[in-house]
Amino acid sequence: MMLKESQAELEVAKSELSQFNAAMRFVEEESPRLIDSLGLRIAHNAERIGDRPCLGFEGTEISWKQFNELVNRHANALASTGVKEGDVLGVMIENRIEFCIILAAVSKLKAIASLINTNLTSAWLAHSIEVCNANWLIYGEEVLSVVEEYHNSDGDALKFIQIPDEGDRACPSWSIDLYKKAATASSENPPAKPFKPSELVLYLFTSGTTGMPKAVNTTNIRHLGGGIAAWKLALRSTELDRCYVVLPLYHGTALTAGFVASVYSGGFTYLKRKFSAGQFLSDVREHNLNLFVYVGEICRYLTALPKQDNDIKNPLTTVMGNGLRPEIWSSFKERFGIDRVCELYSASEANVNFFNALNKDRTVGFPSNEVTLIEYDIDEGKILRDEYGRCITVGAGDTGLMLSRISEKAAFQGYTDSQANEEKIVRDALESKDQWFNSGDLMRQVDVGFSGGLPHYQFVDRVGDTFRWKSENVSTMAVAELLHEFPDIETCNVYGVEVPKMEGKACMVAVKLINGTTEMNFDNFLRHIKTKLPAYARPLFVRIQAQLETTGTFKLTKGKLQREGFDPGHIRDPLLFFCERSDSYIALNTALFEEICSGKRRL
Repeated sequence: MMLKESQAELEVAKSELSQFNAAMRFVEEESPRLIDSLGLRIAHNAERIGDRPCLGFEGTEISWKQFNELVNRHANALASTGVKEGDVLGVMIENRIEFCIILAAVSKLKAIASLINTNLTSAWLAHSIEVCNANWLIYGEEVLSVVEEYHNSDGDALKFIQIPDEGDRACPSWSIDLYKKAATASSENPPAKPFKPSELVLYLFTSGTTGMPKAVNTTNIRHLGGGIAAWKLALRSTELDRCYVVLPLYHGTALTAGFVASVYSGGFTYLKRKFSAGQFLSDVREHNLNLFVYVGEICRYLTALPKQDNDIKNPLTTVMGNGLRPEIWSSFKERFGIDRVCELYSASEANVNFFNALNKDRTVGFPSNEVTLIEYDIDEGKILRDEYGRCITVGAGDTGLMLSRISEKAAFQGYTDSQANEEKIVRDALESKDQWFNSGDLMRQVDVGFSGGLPHYQFVDRVGDTFRWKSENVSTMAVAELLHEFPDIETCNVYGVEVPKMEGKACMVAVKLINGTTEMNFDNFLRHIKTKLPAYARPLFVRIQAQLETTGTFKLTKGKLQREGFDPGHIRDPLLFFCERSDSYIALNTALFEEICSGKRRL
């Protein structure tokens, strides 16, 4: 059924489509010619708009000319240290101007940057360095402790370079102090060394929500082409725009939609070392920031803050990111006066991106490549095929596993791990010898009214996050959406847990209560879920936590929670169990746990 739009809404939709088509023609013409580099684009901006503001951090702003000179000094210092074309340099620096300087300096030398999560422990750091065969590690003083631990145990073959931060810890003897070298290095541009479109420029890492992060090969066309698309198709930014980046720059969304897009637009990027919900609006107002790069959890934190009458009085107009859930979409826009939400769907390793370039509500937009949605057996964890061995496509509006066709124009760059690559490719899906990238995500096509024939989609859930209970499929995202409507809950993490002697997985939720709430009203909670959720999708177990564990990019982690299950012998947090006998939530103690595991307690 088509959505009905007023004449005014239809005219707005047509205008959006016209602007998109013009921008798309630019992107299609520009991207194939990407014999370029991030460093060269920065040098170009220094010549063209050198006096305009470029980067800001903790009250300091520098111009494009100043930035380029700093990049050149560091690039020339790195070259004098022995860094050469093709070297792989791990970069482990928190959000600050120095991160951007180093990234651009590495680019000017035509070396390869491997962007490492600054929250890693030594074992995970060792893994991240080894999988991309790094020759060097450039690290910030702020992560010296974990780097020192790695150096003392595994770091003999690696060369270390320190970037100062507060200056509290001197550069150790086994590391090079790049600040001192750069202070006396030339500020002139080093010899131009552009990358071809297909050449490797970066290693980005998957989030590692359920295991060790995987290193993703990132080519120049994906790196810079993504920035061009974010600039022209989504943000539609100019050199007058000012973007707020609180997500870590080792994360693809922050790097591409924030910094790289600003490099192409010539605009300004204000960096925040760590996200603070309480400081968000004051930062936006003080630095006149009209663009913002988000992930859904940040938007949820902001909407959970106590409302103020002047929330809407801020310069924000456009936001771009991923994971803004449908249930808070409208309230987030209205509360902060946002005109344009450029929700996207992507992954570091994917060969497809979805952009909500037409500013439609509650959608990730349309795909950059041919996609298909196919039937997937959640219980068995496998793709369903017909009698001819072909995948079965789902009907309009139905949920299916999203595949993206692999072709010369939409190559799957893959990981450094060849076995992991093979696991992501579906062959002979719709016809003989075709190849498709398996996103691992469930999606559905949705009607958004007039869109010029561009199909729009909604993200439903991760395949691994959807489970079966009582012969029914349970979407963790769908359950979480409804639980977040309960007033006592600030945020929650829904997952499935195995119960001995039972098929499938039972629904369990870890919750963080809203500030000021010390106890959850479980009578009201039960009434809420009975109204909102079918019996099979209601949480059987509830775990109350002071803080939910997330990755450095604010993704909720489920692996540890699933492993711990609902055993009160190993969990100190308050645990509750839905007791069918009393039709209430009761404390889960060791005796009740043993009764459940033995099969004596009916579930």
